[in-house]
Amino acid sequence: MLVDAISCSDGTFGRRLAARVAFEDGPTGVHDLEFSIHQAPGYSAAAGDVLAAACFPLAVHHGEKRMQIDAEVCPRLRDGLAEIHALWRCWSLAGSAAPAIEARRGGAGRRLPAPQPRQGCFLSGGVDSLHMLWRNRQDFAQGDPGRFSHGYVVHGFDIGKKPGRLQRERFARARAALLVVAAETGLELVSAASDIRRIPVRPDFWLYQQHGAALAAIAHLASTGNLQVSLAATQDARSLRPNGSHPLLDPCYSSEGVQIRHWGLRFSRLDKLRELQAWPTAFRHLRVCPSAYSEELNCGDCEKCIRTRLELLAIGIEGTEALGASLVPPEAIAAGVQIESPFQAACYRDLLEPLTARGHRRIVAAIRQELGRFEGRNRRRRAAA
Repeated sequence: MLVDAISCSDGTFGRRLAARVAFEDGPTGVHDLEFSIHQAPGYSAAAGDVLAAACFPLAVHHGEKRMQIDAEVCPRLRDGLAEIHALWRCWSLAGSAAPAIEARRGGAGRRLPAPQPRQGCFLSGGVDSLHMLWRNRQDFAQGDPGRFSHGYVVHGFDIGKKPGRLQRERFARARAALLVVAAETGLELVSAASDIRRIPVRPDFWLYQQHGAALAAIAHLASTGNLQVSLAATQDARSLRPNGSHPLLDPCYSSEGVQIRHWGLRFSRLDKLRELQAWPTAFRHLRVCPSAYSEELNCGDCEKCIRTRLELLAIGIEGTEALGASLVPPEAIAAGVQIESPFQAACYRDLLEPLTARGHRRIVAAIRQELGRFEGRNRRRRAAA
């Protein structure tokens, strides 16, 4: 992989980094890659660190023997990428050899400035990130160095990920909802964007290898020289599986100037929603829907929306402004739910007891049916392997 034609500039409206990516062993063609962030210019971003974090999974995915970057890459990040590759090999997500990272050499060590440390977080509007923000505000008072000062919302990762379907209106709605959340919590909301998802990959690559790396790239672009950025855990400790954002992987995307933190492994989805009941704003502005086609914040009918509605029902929330009525008819579960991962299965299993206790036996029967289908597919896969 060749990463060149790199330009990084600060302007009135923020910072923009552009590069050109060409595969040597993978698919032919040249891909333009861009990252941008709308924050006041500060410490100069290390372009090589942004691109190394973002492109390393792509190089591994396409079997590249090397990743040549026309910029400096922090030695700590280089080392972290090697650790990530070792884990991917153990998880059968990478080949036998890591691509060699060929980058410009720096001077005798990178002398970092010593500004005040800054704490940031990624904020999508989902259960995980809103819960992380709420807990941060409970744990750290105004002026405490552990308190999040900035929240990053990214266009092009889930909203606007499809070529030709940028979903500008949906992103504007999501950002407007998050501005309410940010104003209430004293957080500075920072918008960022990237087109990295337009580089061709297999369908499940984003979930299992790329999304943590892409978020880390945005963190490096936001660098102030002394920045810690927290990523909210999706999985809890009981259901931990290989994933693109993982407690063993995320810290390995750190450099000397940017620390990446994976937070929240001890909480299940129901734990998070139970705690968020103390913050009504979260349920008014919740966005869980992954739809690439709807311009609404939540479609209400996809698997993720149905699962969240059932989770709300399980904790006694009859309806929310964000998702409407929590009660899902059993036939809608049969039509809209297909359990495809152990994490999803764990979330649905967590619902069985509280929904039974609330008398929703037909819903519980529909969930058990979908869990049975998931387990049956798994048995057939294991038998065929």
